[in-house]
Amino acid sequence: MVNMSKISIFLVGLMVISCFAGVYAENPTGKDIHVSKEGVDSNNGLTPETSKKNIEAAYKSANPGDTIHVGPGRYFINLKLYKNITLRGNNQILLLTD
Repeated sequence: MVNMSKISIFLVGLMVISCFAGVYAENPTGKDIHVSKEGVDSNNGLTPETSKKNIEAAYKSANPGDTIHVGPGRYFINLKLYKNITLRGNNQILLLTD
């Protein structure tokens, strides 16, 4: 005989887990946003040819799961990161300081 209280607890746990799965998989495919010194912030940033100029502008248009590709150069930014994104330098070192 199966204990009904254990089944109920299992189903409630499964429902809670499935609710949180949507939070972390908000944008599983994610888009690529490009930043370069030659870019323009009003561009969409979706290709290297239409890159944005500043990391802040790219971050503002990013959604959770997106990747921001930062081109060569020095970028001085003051930005609080609260989105689940990837910040990637193309064959270069990214230095993040507090």
